Amino acid sequence: MPDLAHYDAANIDGIPDRRYRNDPGRHCVRFFARVVSQGVETFVDNAVGTTMEVVVLDDLCIPIVVNDGQCDDCYFVSPHAHYVRYAREEIRKTMPLGLVTAGFMGVLTALGTLGRVTGFNRHVSVNNWLFSTNPPLSLTPPQARALVAHLERRFPSHAIVFRTVSTWDKPTARSLEDAGCVLLPNRDVHLWDPECLAVATRGTRKRIRADRRFLAKTYRRRGVSRAEDFQTAQRLYRLLYCDKHSDRNARFTAAFFEAVASAGVCELEFFMRGEEPLAFAMGFEGPRFRYALFVGYDPARDPRTHRQYRSVVAAFIDASIANARPLFLSTGVASFKKARGSVVVYEYEAVAVGHLSRWRRGPWRVVKAIYDRIMDALDMDLI
Repeated sequence: MPDLAHYDAANIDGIPDRRYRNDPGRHCVRFFARVVSQGVETFVDNAVGTTMEVVVLDDLCIPIVVNDGQCDDCYFVSPHAHYVRYAREEIRKTMPLGLVTAGFMGVLTALGTLGRVTGFNRHVSVNNWLFSTNPPLSLTPPQARALVAHLERRFPSHAIVFRTVSTWDKPTARSLEDAGCVLLPNRDVHLWDPECLAVATRGTRKRIRADRRFLAKTYRRRGVSRAEDFQTAQRLYRLLYCDKHSDRNARFTAAFFEAVASAGVCELEFFMRGEEPLAFAMGFEGPRFRYALFVGYDPARDPRTHRQYRSVVAAFIDASIANARPLFLSTGVASFKKARGSVVVYEYEAVAVGHLSRWRRGPWRVVKAIYDRIMDALDMDLI
């Protein structure tokens, strides 16, 4: 029987501060303890009304974020923000006007209406580190059954949603399905393997060399060296992710960047011209991959002169080559990543709603039906 303990604001001081199998750094407990005690919105200011708790399951330390239905602004912690509001924004950006687009928008509007009256946002988000890509959580069948059963008992009116269930960890996906979860496709992500250079086209190798040369001659790189670095990271992140892309993205505060860096969960690096930091990169080491988590820069600067994104990705590729480890490049900017040899894989969410009423299960059934139709149209299979 798996050993399980649950910690919240009342007892978080008692959580063992030791190395856990799923910890990419040194002291993930110290990061989680700060979020639990100070509140999620201290670190993500559009996650108001959510709380973090922590489950220790054998040698795993698993953060969960509880949304009682109030928070609707951040897709990390809100199904409505993710599946409805963010999806509508992406459709407007990427699909031409027409009947198909109008049909998608109509379905999403109906899902949003259904979700509001059925408590779609009332859920527990499992393995939620407040990251877009969370460190992988590998579960055996007994661990998955114990964790799902525990969360259903503790949160009987909440959907249970496991984040970052990956294509390459089929045993965990199967364990979650056996425990009563349904897999929902979440996003396509990119992997880059240094071994691809041996078989890459001439054009691909040329682009990678050019990016790495520009990085080497243009930017000086340094780690965190002063207190204001965290304010700089907040500013550059928000300029790119929130101001340019979407307010549904997490609005991280300086406290977030300080907390993950001081706990050793993530590495933070700045790209300098003179004494001015023009960009930053944040990542972590997983058991199989090096993860490129976040980048930040001012998109208003001339990309032909500064090439911030190209340079940051080149730095991640440098590290991947040096350490002979595949690189996880997350989602977005697909044509750029494919032009440098990345391949597309898929991430899923695993959702347990069998303990809820049929009425409460409604929006999740709609989401599954939508994705089933999309997967059939693309002739794709789930994991």
